[in-house]
Amino acid sequence: MDLETLKSALDFSGRHVLVVGGSSGIGNATAHAFRTCGAAVHVTGTRKSASEYSPNDISDFTGLTYSQLDFTDPEGFRNWTPPIHRLDALVMCQALAFFKGEEFEPGVFRDVVDVNLTSMFDCAERFRPLLSESRGAIVIVSSLAAFRTIPYQPAYTASKSALLGLVRALSTTYIREGVRVNGIAPGLAKTKLGRDAHPDYDTLIDKTVRRIPMKRTADLCEMAGPILYLCSPLSSYVIGQTLIVDGGMSLTS
Repeated sequence: MDLETLKSALDFSGRHVLVVGGSSGIGNATAHAFRTCGAAVHVTGTRKSASEYSPNDISDFTGLTYSQLDFTDPEGFRNWTPPIHRLDALVMCQALAFFKGEEFEPGVFRDVVDVNLTSMFDCAERFRPLLSESRGAIVIVSSLAAFRTIPYQPAYTASKSALLGLVRALSTTYIREGVRVNGIAPGLAKTKLGRDAHPDYDTLIDKTVRRIPMKRTADLCEMAGPILYLCSPLSSYVIGQTLIVDGGMSLTS
């Protein structure tokens, strides 16, 4: 990489980005980071329109385009026709989780795996031709759960762990077409998914922060930064890696 490329590495002007699961949380913060750097950004969410979200959902659709995509609907992905004709980066943040032991039910287990793992593969394959044309990048958002065991969440833990292998497997094939595949494994960040699904989320946050060397949760934009890096020329020689972004949590527990 020459110095001029280095200087403009985070300029995404003229590029098109799709953030699946970009209606809130890490996905929404990532979408706005790309937009700030000049990209045209399309996001998906499970609701019919962006107007159905509120600030309480940790959602902001300023400058973004939106379409509904609900992977819990068997026909949803098949019938989805996003207005995307060019794609330079695909970021996949969709996730499903239950915190009270529901994932031990076979049907719930399969639903979680379908959203957290199978849908990632389906999206990657669907947009592979467009990404091949642009020699683009894919980032799969996993979780620190891929590297540790979370009680009462067998499906979430298993599916997030499997994403490490999916990133590696896709990367070695897709790179033949010029498409780089990587992932990130976020640590503790306050998201709508966690808040809505966990029965005592604030207590969980307080207890967990004590074990994090940085002594705080991540700001959502601190997850967006590594994703932009993995989609930029700065990471042009990086494939098949899942970057842990956890404030040091994995170092102490």
